[in-house]
Amino acid sequence: MRIYSKFEEIQSFLSIPNEFFDLEDIINRYFFTAQHKITILDKILKFINLFDMFKTIKPFMKTVYNCIHQALEITTENINEYDELLLKTTLFKLLQEFVEYQQFFRKDFVLDYLTGSFEGLQLQPLIINLGLMVKPIYSDLSYVKKIEDLEQVEVSYVLGDNKEIEIKSRIDKWISRQRLDLNQQEELRFQLIREFENLIMEYSMEKETNQYQRLMNEVNEMLTLKFTLLSLMDSVADDIAPIPIK
Repeated sequence: MRIYSKFEEIQSFLSIPNEFFDLEDIINRYFFTAQHKITILDKILKFINLFDMFKTIKPFMKTVYNCIHQALEITTENINEYDELLLKTTLFKLLQEFVEYQQFFRKDFVLDYLTGSFEGLQLQPLIINLGLMVKPIYSDLSYVKKIEDLEQVEVSYVLGDNKEIEIKSRIDKWISRQRLDLNQQEELRFQLIREFENLIMEYSMEKETNQYQRLMNEVNEMLTLKFTLLSLMDSVADDIAPIPIK
């Protein structure tokens, strides 16, 4: 009963409809003892309460819920690491959405701006500042619709530009499942290219084309952006010089 009340509390806080609330399945998949399940649910409850002032913004809470999913899918031997995984996965996603929504081309300017905005903040003020920054995104109904459409992309064998959309969507999901480490950038880039090449073969895309080269550059940029945001978060959280992005 204690466990189920925690599920209900999480669902109520995040305003997730029954048909989309599958947290119990995720918990049962990755955590096998009752004590571990209670521990991770307590961590999730503690985490989502950081977003209390934004809980009435349903698209925002849906993003937080999706980030909880992603964090729980990252395996770790120490259950206490999920405090950091939940935080970094969500901050990372919100920062990424802010950059993409603004459609800035000068990413160095954006990241300098973000660093200046967050520098020296403790966790709760950091969440509040970032939440206020991305709040307008979730009030933009056209952008929310775009996010929902991307989430509903089904992998299929189709012609035309949908190939590119699906390849990038699958690459994005692949990156989200990786445990990003700034000290292993070269290895992750190698794995990314290997995954990309497999998708190119799956979708029967010719390599000797401008489309192929452009798409490769774009997926590399996706990983670069994630490394850049990770470096930003580490420098903000730890007050140390960020590791250069390769």
